[in-house]
Amino acid sequence: MKRAWSGLVLGIGALPAVAATCEHASLQGEVQGKFDASGEVCFLLPELTENYVSVTLNGVTDARLLDGKNRRIRTLVENGPVDGEHTLLFALPVKQSTSLVLHGEAGKPWRFQWRMKETYALPRVQMLEPESPTLQALAKTVAAGGSTDAFWQAQALQGTPMVEPVDATHKRVTFLWRGARENVFLSGSPAGEHDPLFRLGNSDVWFRSYVVPADTVMQYKLAPDVPFIGGSPRDRRRSILVNAQADPLNPDSFGEQKGDRWRRSSLLDLSPARYCSAQAAARPLTQGTLSRQTFTSTLLGNARDV
Repeated sequence: MKRAWSGLVLGIGALPAVAATCEHASLQGEVQGKFDASGEVCFLLPELTENYVSVTLNGVTDARLLDGKNRRIRTLVENGPVDGEHTLLFALPVKQSTSLVLHGEAGKPWRFQWRMKETYALPRVQMLEPESPTLQALAKTVAAGGSTDAFWQAQALQGTPMVEPVDATHKRVTFLWRGARENVFLSGSPAGEHDPLFRLGNSDVWFRSYVVPADTVMQYKLAPDVPFIGGSPRDRRRSILVNAQADPLNPDSFGEQKGDRWRRSSLLDLSPARYCSAQAAARPLTQGTLSRQTFTSTLLGNARDV
């Protein structure tokens, strides 16, 4: 589907409970047009089982995913450039009514190209005996039929990742996730890769431990139940973006604090004296300028804004 049309006079706050006036979107297609005076267009998305959505937006400054009651589920684009292009990967809530609202400048052209596909979580359940003393004790509790509730209550109180001493210059950091079905990946790991977490027996505990310098500072995201995505190796590697989000039990995060969990990274700071802390990152910059450049890759055969 490819056609031109004008924007709908439809604000986020004015959307009806059932967005009947939104344009219905099929599983894939392309539409384009110019924003009218409202600066908004709206699409009603199909109800799917486990899925992923690949979207390319042009001329869109803001994009939000809303539920059937017009509550924001996820911010996809915020304060983007009018002439920018955004390539996004995300998932729709399973079997729920959702709508996508796009914003831009009145009179400016926009383009929306998408592909929605039902899929399944990438099978990546890996088992490993933990090195963490705390997890070793928990493994015995689980093997004896015990619950993990007390463990998770302790983690909620002290915050994650779990940090344990190793020696005078190193600490063991264990990243944790509760309750994924098929996999959990760590983005921004100490190894600089998308590392899978391991499942502790048949429990709801997923973990991965690293021994790191005692003054480590890093940001990271966790991605539960990353879906299977076909295509090139690059496409499959990017699938982590569908569910990558801030660690729900880590109180320190980096990014837009009012934004949703997908727009924030969690911060691990083992040395509070260092400048790179959540508090320091929140301070406004007092010098420097921002400029936009286009980086062209001959190897990948594409270009992107930086």
